[in-house]
Amino acid sequence: MWQGTRGLDLTDEGFYLNSISRPWDDHSSILLFGYAYHPLYLLFGGDIVMLRWAGLLITTLAVTLLAWVALGTPALVGGRPVPRKLRAVASVGLGALSPLSLVQFPLTPSYNSLTEQALALAATGLIVGLSRKGRRATAGWVLLGVAAWLTFLGKPTSAAAFAALVLPAVALLLRRSPLRIMRGLATALAGCLAAVAATLILSRLPPAAFLEVLANGLQTSAALEGHSDLVRWDEIPLSKAFYLALLAVVGLAVLGSAAYGRVRLRERWFRQAVVASMLLLGSAVLILEILALWRAHGLLPMAYLYGPATALGGALLALLCVLCSTAWQHVRRRPARAAPSGRDAVLTRMVLLLVLTLLPAVYAFGTNNNLWSSQGRAAAFPAIAVAALMAGRPTALLAIPLSGLLFLTPLQTASVLSPYRYPSLLSATAVTQLGSDGTVGLTPVDSARLARVRAIPRRVGLQPGTPIVDLTGDSPGYIHLLGGRAVGQAWIIGGYPGSNAAASLALAHDRCELDGAWVLAGVGQPRGIEESVLHEFGLDLHRDFRPVANFERLASGGSRPPTEIYAPTRAIAQPGCS
Repeated sequence: MWQGTRGLDLTDEGFYLNSISRPWDDHSSILLFGYAYHPLYLLFGGDIVMLRWAGLLITTLAVTLLAWVALGTPALVGGRPVPRKLRAVASVGLGALSPLSLVQFPLTPSYNSLTEQALALAATGLIVGLSRKGRRATAGWVLLGVAAWLTFLGKPTSAAAFAALVLPAVALLLRRSPLRIMRGLATALAGCLAAVAATLILSRLPPAAFLEVLANGLQTSAALEGHSDLVRWDEIPLSKAFYLALLAVVGLAVLGSAAYGRVRLRERWFRQAVVASMLLLGSAVLILEILALWRAHGLLPMAYLYGPATALGGALLALLCVLCSTAWQHVRRRPARAAPSGRDAVLTRMVLLLVLTLLPAVYAFGTNNNLWSSQGRAAAFPAIAVAALMAGRPTALLAIPLSGLLFLTPLQTASVLSPYRYPSLLSATAVTQLGSDGTVGLTPVDSARLARVRAIPRRVGLQPGTPIVDLTGDSPGYIHLLGGRAVGQAWIIGGYPGSNAAASLALAHDRCELDGAWVLAGVGQPRGIEESVLHEFGLDLHRDFRPVANFERLASGGSRPPTEIYAPTRAIAQPGCS
């Protein structure tokens, strides 16, 4: 929450703010998360800090709810009821793992945060629908349908992957009670359609216009090239020696735990496995903390910290799962009286655990980042699955969220000392007014620069709501700061092979707004869109516009030439526009 009061990235975060504040301005997009978060923006009057806090709180509560339901479901915990106090503590601890998805990302809600929140709610609905009866089951199926639509608004690729995971999983359970499950799926579909209708009513968009935005978004995404890979398994940039050392440590931990457990009473095997795993995790945290400090002092590229750290975290979590599960198999227990019996109960448990374990892959599917690290951001989901397996042992149950929080510590340290596209947040000490967006802490240099940007509209006569075309390729947030609205897309992305072609398509889909639009551009912009894209619409930057002001970008934009603001000198009506 402290981190949410400081820093401002006007590239990715600027895209989020444009999408949330005016979602209907984006005429070419497949990421429609702005419609889901716009009510929050209105509720807080555009205050960016409150918006960040709300997004963080919703994510944490959604994952906490999932953990609470999972640990309270006999079909998941093997029929061994978890005491309410222990269940509450473990659920809060597991929910506190959810901010891992925000490490090294802007804290303003985005398509990533909406996807994680929606998947947590969808999994909650699925568990309740399959394990409860009566009204509770109906509520669970409705929640599943609504959350599925929210997942689609966040990331359609994740929604498709979730459907591909859940439908076959539910099909395996049809033979248990086909009529009940089919009725549940129908209820989920009704909930999804109701959520769709509510979105269209609140956004005041007819279904045809909504589908047109999606179709335009697919077209521009395809034209962009290099930004639409559904699967990216990048190599982690570390030497082979690192992997050999890690493998040796893991192997020694497993062998040591096995040897130590064998010579002791079988009842103590489980405890020794947990202790060994915790020691290994503690060592890893120490290593990652050192890497984080190196990174903060500029001695290590971020790729050497973030990618390996998340991958290592996934490996360590998997190791903990293996050790605890193996130990669990060697501990003799008396079957609990409430334990479900029969193949159907076992099948239900395995299906639900499989869904929770694979949710990180669903969350990451379709990302433009490395899937190794992207899946690590959603480690809270498999952690809940492991916690459900360990529900019969309080020590092991609490070890799961504790080990995850220990792992989160160095990554959070790195995120504060070296945040995404911004200097250390410790240097962001100047409280800066963002107009209707409240205040945020920036570096003194950025605070002065932002004050000059905010003074430009009054000086040059730029009215609120004026359409602005951003040809810088990476400055969508300045449209928001200037009080304008984006033409074509919330972010016309530059720096890709097809950026110019995608920009032309985006502007063509919103060509009626070009009459009277202003332009952001500049010489030497490394990700700039070519001025020639305006020629297709009968516009020339140097003939039909005049420079009226310029500004220096904030530190989040790196070392960039000043950005020029161009005002139109004459109106050129576009064909087919009144």
